[in-house]
Amino acid sequence: MDIGTTVIEATFVAMLVLPFVLMGGNTKKKNKRLGQGLKEIAHDHNCKVTHYQCCGDFAIGLDEISGCALFFKKIKDKEVSKFVDLSDIKGSKVINTSRTIRSANGEYRALERLELTFIPNPKKDPNFLWELFNVEDHMQQRGEVPFASLWSGLINELLSQRK
Repeated sequence: MDIGTTVIEATFVAMLVLPFVLMGGNTKKKNKRLGQGLKEIAHDHNCKVTHYQCCGDFAIGLDEISGCALFFKKIKDKEVSKFVDLSDIKGSKVINTSRTIRSANGEYRALERLELTFIPNPKKDPNFLWELFNVEDHMQQRGEVPFASLWSGLINELLSQRK
């Protein structure tokens, strides 16, 4: 092989690999910003994030010691910060709002909104809702449904341990 062929091959390989490297770096930066948003909410409420995960444009975190749940979402220039004291909560569940679409190939369900709701103890505030997915913000899901089920289970498990 001559040097010209080697340069062309190296350039071609770099053009193939570079987009994946850049996407991975962007995801890490985005997750770090979401985690920082959770830590700011925790600091405002005198608690500490002991466990958190990111999914798309939002993050959910827990302070397992003081018993609180945190939510941070950033869509474009809009930020949503939410805090729930789990001592006032009986349980959590996922609300999946979808519609049925009929086509020549049959019927299928399209997810329109996905929310994680907290069911308060009697005589407390109404349910708290955290909107995880809305078709108006994103047309395509990015794993929000299993993520919501996982976090509802984690929160319910923490609530059952605290009783």
